[in-house]
Amino acid sequence: MIFLFPGNNNLVGSLPNEVSGMYAMTQMLLSENVLTNSIPTGISNMTELCVLDLEMNLLTGDPLPDQVILLPKLKQLLLSDNLFEDAQLPNELGLLTDLTDLWLSSNGMEGSIPTSIGFMTSLQTLILSQNEFGSTIPTEMGLLTDLTNLQIHENVFQNQIPSQLYGLQQLSVLRLNRNFFSGEVSARIGDLVSLTDLRYDENFLSGNLPFSLSQLSALEIISFAGNRMTGSIPDSFSTFSALEVVDFSSNTYNGPLPATLFSLSTIRLIYLNNNQLSGALPASYGNSPVLEDLFLGNNLLSGQVPGISSGQLPSLNEFTLQANSFTGSMPASVCSLRTNAFLDNLFADCGGPTPEIQCDFPTCCTLCFQDT
Repeated sequence: MIFLFPGNNNLVGSLPNEVSGMYAMTQMLLSENVLTNSIPTGISNMTELCVLDLEMNLLTGDPLPDQVILLPKLKQLLLSDNLFEDAQLPNELGLLTDLTDLWLSSNGMEGSIPTSIGFMTSLQTLILSQNEFGSTIPTEMGLLTDLTNLQIHENVFQNQIPSQLYGLQQLSVLRLNRNFFSGEVSARIGDLVSLTDLRYDENFLSGNLPFSLSQLSALEIISFAGNRMTGSIPDSFSTFSALEVVDFSSNTYNGPLPATLFSLSTIRLIYLNNNQLSGALPASYGNSPVLEDLFLGNNLLSGQVPGISSGQLPSLNEFTLQANSFTGSMPASVCSLRTNAFLDNLFADCGGPTPEIQCDFPTCCTLCFQDT
């Protein structure tokens, strides 16, 4: 037998130790079942095994016992979404020098990443998200130059992001969000020109956004939300050809809104709320044909809300402007999106006896805030 592929078949119970007789098998694909207990020791006899996929089961014990680590031809080890609670990454992990894909997310694992990971130079995807891994990222990860996808979000990593990561120029996905990283973002981040997905949100990062972000023109998603970052958001998005999601919310950014962001034909979601951004809302805010969410609330923006032309913002669903200093009246062209398009939520400072901006409730604005 070369392949075993009963994935998503409601298989229940333990993997029998008799798998040791399947010595010619190259792929064991058993994801999305109800397999329990630990990986059997007999797997060590499966010396031709290249792919072991046991994701989305109820396996327990050690996900990386010697009998797995010593499999000589193993390329892909996919063990996410099991119950390997309190298990740790062993120092022997570095023996998997031919492994291209290691997926261990959502397992309740803990401990740190061993420095021996630097020997795993064939790795292309490393997914350790949603565990309790902590301490610092070892600098040896900078040796994994074939890495294209690094996801270690939702753990308890801390201290600074090692500069060695910015030498991994094949990276397409870099997710470090929801950890405890601190310090400033290195200007070397601009070297990661292959990135399409960059998420650093919900850490303790500080300092300014490096201008070198403008070099990451292949990005589709960028998020620095929920940090302690300051300074202005560089207005340097004009060369971004695929950007869909931008989230810089809940920091202390100041200065004007980045006008070039609004003219991107691909942009769907813009979250700039809960900062200290100031100045006017640029007339270009209506340029994107696919914009769905535009969150600008809780800033220091001022002036009148510009009107939009017929046919602009046809997909806009949520538009938040509250807790700013906008004046005048909500343009009729914006209000028409409530009846002629898809605008469900429009928030503004239109409440109280002396509203800062005039906006009919509920026919135009759906929620009116009062300046306190």
